[in-house]
Amino acid sequence: MASGLDNDNVFLAGLIGLVIFAVLGALGGDMGDGGSDSARRSGSQNNLVESKASQSAIQSNYLESPWKDKVTISKGSASSEYQPYKEYIILQPRSLKNGETINISGWSLVNGAGARLYQLNDTLVSGVSGRAYIPQGTRVFLTTGQNFLSPITLGAGYRAIVVTGDVPNKSPFAVTSFQVNKCSGYIEKMDDYHFFPSVSTSSCPDPSNEEGVERLENSCYKFVNSLQRCHTPEFPERTLVKGNWETGYVDGVGGLSNQCKTFIKTHYSYGSCVALHGADDDFFKKEWRIFLNQPWEMYAKERETITLLDAQGRLVDTLEY
Repeated sequence: MASGLDNDNVFLAGLIGLVIFAVLGALGGDMGDGGSDSARRSGSQNNLVESKASQSAIQSNYLESPWKDKVTISKGSASSEYQPYKEYIILQPRSLKNGETINISGWSLVNGAGARLYQLNDTLVSGVSGRAYIPQGTRVFLTTGQNFLSPITLGAGYRAIVVTGDVPNKSPFAVTSFQVNKCSGYIEKMDDYHFFPSVSTSSCPDPSNEEGVERLENSCYKFVNSLQRCHTPEFPERTLVKGNWETGYVDGVGGLSNQCKTFIKTHYSYGSCVALHGADDDFFKKEWRIFLNQPWEMYAKERETITLLDAQGRLVDTLEY
């Protein structure tokens, strides 16, 4: 690549750093190894026997959390998905006072396998519940990997989508738990980085409204106005045009000036969107994406009990389906 691209990357990295410090100031997790017994459950679903009495006995073993009924569980895709990167539940606070927030990092989710019996040859055997811990996350996710982890807090109107697994693709960057922002749709639209459920792409800034667009020369102006929200233009080394390989094309469009290409690179990508809009009042959304990084399915398809415990192991909420 030409040295101009290196200069663009240096400029962009510096700009992102300035925005992050401006937005977060002095923002400062480990995930538990809560294992899942889902491999066993998936293979013996037809032989599963559930004991409601055992469920009640397990629930009575927990002390009541001061946050009980202030954070509730919705089943999301728990009853329909078996792939951990697609399986998720939703946590939502309710009845919070004005300005009140809840730190859910260190809380845990427990499945109902321990309250069920499994047929093993001619014997009924008690299962062992799987437990996974909610990690810390980053408010502003950076694809550079230089992410600042801090406790995940929920306020009124927030929701946390808690995925059993993670985002399978790790190249060119791995995704950690993060708060959704107006630029997150750029990642959603990248190949191999789709989220479950999908992140909205409607909040990405309109490409034609970026500062400086009105001063672009005509061909560049037309190109920018043709861009869709959250789209990262591609700069391939070579493009096949009428049977010949040619260079210098952007999304299949040729003839754009170097000045135009520089503008595109520094305005239309996830990193540039964060750099340019990280200080916007509407930058952060009231949603977290949390990844438990478990390798197996966590929840049964039916007759399941999901238990949410606080950091001290006290009962916050249960969901049965």
